[in-house]
Amino acid sequence: MFRKKKSKRLYLPAKKKWYARQRPVKRKKFWVRGKKKTHLKRQINLFKQRWFYWILGGVGLLGLLLIFFFSTYLKIAEINVVRYDFNVNSAAIQDVLKPYIGENILLFDRDLVIQTVKENFEEYAQVHVKKELPNTLRVELEAQPLLFNVRASYILPEINDQEANPEDEPLETDENNPPEQEIPEEPIEPTEQLAILNGAGQVLLTQEENLELPTMVVEQLTHPLENKEILISPERLQNLQAAIERFEKAFPDQRIERVQYFPDGREVHLEVKNGLTLWITFQKDPVEQVDKLYSIYEPAALDQEDLAYIDLRIAEKVIYCPQGARCDQ
Repeated sequence: MFRKKKSKRLYLPAKKKWYARQRPVKRKKFWVRGKKKTHLKRQINLFKQRWFYWILGGVGLLGLLLIFFFSTYLKIAEINVVRYDFNVNSAAIQDVLKPYIGENILLFDRDLVIQTVKENFEEYAQVHVKKELPNTLRVELEAQPLLFNVRASYILPEINDQEANPEDEPLETDENNPPEQEIPEEPIEPTEQLAILNGAGQVLLTQEENLELPTMVVEQLTHPLENKEILISPERLQNLQAAIERFEKAFPDQRIERVQYFPDGREVHLEVKNGLTLWITFQKDPVEQVDKLYSIYEPAALDQEDLAYIDLRIAEKVIYCPQGARCDQ
């Protein structure tokens, strides 16, 4: 009972080292799975004690399902259009999105709003829709970037009286009183319109001129431009922007200041700051035409010439005209 406890370490003087005394290894007891006894009466008593909680949980789940699918509390009642820009017509956007009022906000697909706004309002590049519970949709719009100041000129076609009334017979002339000689009319000066061109190719007549943007000149139109009218297709506009960026990157000391666009001619003239004009066509890749100019500009010593224009429209050729030459007339 009062036996002396053995030390955990044993000192051997001959070797002057400490060694741990070996202890007997304890064997692990393995649990053998046996047949589980079931107490049916005990389980029935536990169910009777908890029946109230089962019924309460079922009623609560049924109420949540009714609120989720049929309650008017979660139906869209308001569409809030955020106006970061004065030119955003929030009333028109809300009128287009009015059919979605009354839909369940939890099950509503926000892509429907994005698709509807982009189909009816091309001047917006991005549409963000957020659900504000319980019944409000928040619509945030990002306008297309402004790219050019547009100076468009048009002349309305003249309509003669005979063309306006083709059924009217010409008036008989008296031999004694010959008709008066017609006085030649002075040429009609074209009417100029000022607008802004956005990234969708639309002209915005309601916005003022931006001095930081280059100018796009469009001449000889037969009708006045209307607000949000497509002046140039988005594909052409994207190619034009890519060509301008490529030129200014290849020639850092030069900058495109003016663009003359010909809608019927399928081409565009890029006027550089030093007076040089580049003729580019949309029937070929405009970036490749700029690369063609860059590849021969210094080897052909074009940087030492005083040029009026360089024609890049013909494949595998570069045509240029000096200032004051006959081709510059």
